[in-house]
Amino acid sequence: MPRARLVLDTNVWISGLLWTGSPHQILRLAEEGRVVVAVSAAIVQEVADALARTKFAARLAAVRTSVPELVGSLLTLAEVYPPPRIIPVVTIDPADDKILACARAAHARWLVSGDHTCWRCGSIAEFG
Repeated sequence: MPRARLVLDTNVWISGLLWTGSPHQILRLAEEGRVVVAVSAAIVQEVADALARTKFAARLAAVRTSVPELVGSLLTLAEVYPPPRIIPVVTIDPADDKILACARAAHARWLVSGDHTCWRCGSIAEFG
């Protein structure tokens, strides 16, 4: 049976890498090979930049890890897709366009986000 292919928004990556809960469970499914998580270089960079923010320093120290270690974990768990062509779609938050572009490039069935902006987008197939 083919594994579900999905793309995670940056907020889901951060929650999954730093805490337990539903986002972490998605990463466990990827680790077990039950789902395929797709990323692009732009998503990896955005996650790395976000993890490096001061507001996450205490959490990184508490879980005894670093940004490079977490990015390494991300790259171990995910399949990296070539930089997709980014089509401006998300007018409320254009930074989310890279997430949709990766979903299209990877032929992902699901886009997982805690950002309610994405819920207004409709089907991934509608873009590009």
